[in-house]
Amino acid sequence: MANDINYAEVYQSFIDEELEAKSYTQWMVPNDDMIQYDGGKNVKIAQLSVSGLGNYSRADASRYPAGSVKLVWVPYTMEMDRAVKFELGRLDPSESNFIATTENVTREFARKQLVPEQDMFRFNRVYSKLAASDYAASHIAQVAKADPASSVITKLKDLFTAVKDDSGDDADFVAFVSLKNEQAFRDESKNTNNSVTFQREISVNGVSYRGAMVNDLPCIFVPSKRLQTVIKVQDGRTEGQEAGGIVADPTSLQIEFLIMNSSAPVAVSKIDSLKVFSADENQIGDETMIDYHLLYDLWVLENQVPTLAACTRSST
Repeated sequence: MANDINYAEVYQSFIDEELEAKSYTQWMVPNDDMIQYDGGKNVKIAQLSVSGLGNYSRADASRYPAGSVKLVWVPYTMEMDRAVKFELGRLDPSESNFIATTENVTREFARKQLVPEQDMFRFNRVYSKLAASDYAASHIAQVAKADPASSVITKLKDLFTAVKDDSGDDADFVAFVSLKNEQAFRDESKNTNNSVTFQREISVNGVSYRGAMVNDLPCIFVPSKRLQTVIKVQDGRTEGQEAGGIVADPTSLQIEFLIMNSSAPVAVSKIDSLKVFSADENQIGDETMIDYHLLYDLWVLENQVPTLAACTRSST
């Protein structure tokens, strides 16, 4: 009996493995039971709320005031509608070589293209939500182009205090810091006025990273290219945009760090279709074709905006 292999599922597993291993934002994606998705751009995300305490009364038959639990499925529409097609020549007729070749291409795509694009988009979306809010003036700081990296640490400590105070100190905060600042943070660990420890395993919504703790604030260092104030989404078709992906806009400033509550961002990423056609199935050529169609977006919950903070570096 011939093997019956669902190649699309196999390739999807390759992509999932790379997202889990390389993405700095995969923790923003809620569990599947919190999302309703039936295809297309529309998705519903569960939002749970409960009422507060009332007074206990011995005079009433029901001594406990009635509480309420509300689960609302909030509809959202995903903005990002992205796709790519890979065509692989018939390098070897053996099935094992076919699998190895397509796995390498799929993993390389996920590692070098998909992961950086989604990270860049998600961090930018969080920053943009803060920049457009009433908290922008008090929760976004800036260092001058010539300021040393040590000034970033000062801003981090100041803004961490601000978001804790404005949010009631009931959030699980985490900071994503430009990798260029890592050495300055290591140097700061020698300063006895602050508690800075490295080589810590930091868990964010069940996803583990290596980073540092700065005065009880988990800090994860991210490649600086993924932290930008303004991004340009390349369509893969227009002249000059054939490479696809997302790049920093010429007007963008470097984000030195982003602070957020781990409950603030909600990201959704759904594969609308992943089609694989072997060279024998391809009717228009002698190549194996992989068609990949992805929809994704990120939203920041309105009541979580006070938990956001950022620092940028001026271009002058």
